[in-house]
Amino acid sequence: MSTYQEKLIVWNNFYNWCKPHIVNFNNAIDVGCDTFGFAKWLENDFNHIYCFDFRNKGTYLKKEVKDTSKFTYFNTGLGESKSTKMTKPGVGRIKNTGNLQVNIKTLDSFNLKQIDFIKLDVEGYEEKILRGGINTIQKYKPTLVIEQNRGDFSAQKLVESWGYKLIGVWNTHGKPNDYLFV
Repeated sequence: MSTYQEKLIVWNNFYNWCKPHIVNFNNAIDVGCDTFGFAKWLENDFNHIYCFDFRNKGTYLKKEVKDTSKFTYFNTGLGESKSTKMTKPGVGRIKNTGNLQVNIKTLDSFNLKQIDFIKLDVEGYEEKILRGGINTIQKYKPTLVIEQNRGDFSAQKLVESWGYKLIGVWNTHGKPNDYLFV
């Protein structure tokens, strides 16, 4: 079995771990969608899935999902305010250094409706994205999965201040990685 096939199995198991804690299945958001390997598992349950990645990954959508009409892909970065940041080509995180320009928008600026689930995997940019999505999150109260693998728990503190409760932690390679909040 290839490494990518193994990842698909892990992503499916990860989604199945989240699924019992999702109350409704209208619309989902996958921030840091990369190759749509996680988002593809949302397809059978959600009416629509909004995917965000500042790297141009749109070609993967047709390869991974069955019904592309259920997906909207935004090739943009998300953050706490509209801005422009810099990173290096081939890097999966915004580092504020480098020569690749990344346009940043807020999640709230998209005016998405009936959001029931949000997954954030953005290599340390989670808190900034949450701050830029405060209105969407407080209006719809979606189940949240937030990657926190760099020892920075500011995103957790923020969502807990909004009334969210941590109900589970998904381990990757034996270490806490993704945190599930309701």
